[in-house]
Amino acid sequence: MNFILRVISVLLISKFALAIETGSYLPTNPANKIDFEQVNDVVNMVKSVKPALKTRGIGQNIFANAAPATAIVVAEEGLGSGFLINMDGHVVTNYHVIQKSNNSYSMDIKIAFCPIDVNNIDNVRVFQAKAIKVDPTRDLALLKLSSPVDLSVSNIIEVDPNLSSIQIGMDVHAIGNPDGGSYCTYTKGVVSQYMQNHEWAYSETSLHRANVIQTQTPINPGNSGGPLISDEGKVVGINSAMHPTSIGINFAVSANEIDDFIRNGPVAQITPEKTCTLEEQFVESVDLSENGVNDLTSYDTDCNGQPDLLEFDSDEDGVVDSMIIDSNENGVPDIYVYFDTHTEGDLIGKRYAIYDIDQDEDEKIENICIDFDLNGELDHCEPVV
Repeated sequence: MNFILRVISVLLISKFALAIETGSYLPTNPANKIDFEQVNDVVNMVKSVKPALKTRGIGQNIFANAAPATAIVVAEEGLGSGFLINMDGHVVTNYHVIQKSNNSYSMDIKIAFCPIDVNNIDNVRVFQAKAIKVDPTRDLALLKLSSPVDLSVSNIIEVDPNLSSIQIGMDVHAIGNPDGGSYCTYTKGVVSQYMQNHEWAYSETSLHRANVIQTQTPINPGNSGGPLISDEGKVVGINSAMHPTSIGINFAVSANEIDDFIRNGPVAQITPEKTCTLEEQFVESVDLSENGVNDLTSYDTDCNGQPDLLEFDSDEDGVVDSMIIDSNENGVPDIYVYFDTHTEGDLIGKRYAIYDIDQDEDEKIENICIDFDLNGELDHCEPVV
């Protein structure tokens, strides 16, 4: 007897037994005749229950929707998780996932989205990415993919910055890549507490401070940067740290911090880290004006065979006037640098640099930044409205 017929039999027997016991039901047909109208009523009742039997639980729905937005992030010295937040190819992760031992951060970042077929790993699509915003204090990084994402394969996940969405005792779900080999795993837990300006450290030199969610959701190294998701399927935090001595106490930087970082966070230092000598970085010099004086010089700043920096000496006085940088080395400029001279203050007469940053490589400047003292660090940035 198949499952549906068995359920019908049980329901019929139960209905007749209840009727006999209570006296509320008496068969109207002659003996041994079936009332097909009553049977149809039971069949319809079973049919109404049947879809519920096949409905996935909340956790299954969360994983089905959010896993394709979850990424494994592989940097030069670290590995973790991240999640895709929009169709422009922006991925959020923890800063410590891309951080290097010399306290700089990786310029070579690779990303793959779940699901990952471990039996066919050679055919997994890998995206090149670069950091366009970093906030070491809040342990956040915003990455930009170098090529479009196929949303028929991956997905995006919404960040919910509303603090009222975070309630102590609410269920939360985590997706990530623990231990560097368990790809796209799912765990579930509860919110234990919400803490403002919480401080934590991964080492003596890496102090962090942010609003965090304390959770009992099981996470491990490799989950860092992955989404912490509400029952509504929205990101309420980014899994960031485990308690150093207590088991089952974990922390996620809250979504309101993530939202503020995406909108207002500091732009990443865009001068590529120099890993070779200036002589090794040099590619060629060109005399654009054909007057016997070179006015354009190209460099490969990381010596990987891909030129990524052009310097212009437009007035041919031996001093660089402007630069163009292709920071992710995809052949499309994304940073334009111009030099000017201070006319007042303590730095009067000294040069400073203005950076026009086209993060999306759409030929529209999103941020203008200034390096006041030419030390390679951006001192002030403002978005272009």
